[in-house]
Amino acid sequence: MRARFGTVRTRFCVLGLLGTLGITIFSGDSRAAEPIHLGESGLTITLPKGWEPADPKPGREKALGAFQSEDHTSSAFLTPASAPAQADMQQVMDGVIANFETAFVLRKVGEIKQGSLADSPAVFATLDAELRSKTGSDTLPFRFYLAVIDTGEGLYFFQGSVQAPVKREREQELMGLLRSLARIGS
Repeated sequence: MRARFGTVRTRFCVLGLLGTLGITIFSGDSRAAEPIHLGESGLTITLPKGWEPADPKPGREKALGAFQSEDHTSSAFLTPASAPAQADMQQVMDGVIANFETAFVLRKVGEIKQGSLADSPAVFATLDAELRSKTGSDTLPFRFYLAVIDTGEGLYFFQGSVQAPVKREREQELMGLLRSLARIGS
């Protein structure tokens, strides 16, 4: 009788443990994130877990999409590229970097790489920069993830930023945002 009680008790514990694991595994939102349409760009973006749409910051009212992490240490936006009509992606990126040089203290400019985003030609670069306080004595370090995308319909500029030091998980989220860019209907 004692052995049988132990067996029933063991089964009860195992079933209880499996039930708890099942509740833990399946209680989260298991739906895939829906792509967000980015205005007239013809592009969509899919946000990683813990990211949400945000209001564009002052000066970025033309942003087709603005997003931020839950902890507000990272953000991203997509906007039409401000450039002369004949400018190519490299010229736009050079202009962006020049603008950063006036607003930040640049510590490192990564190699500008050519590739493809959203089935479109693109250039990509990273920047390590510091934002200075008005007094100039304090700085706030950032890493920026920059891309210019030529969809054939227009040039678009993506900027992701994260406060340094950059955690590997956060860098993966920002790179995931870039990789999630897709053309509508592709």
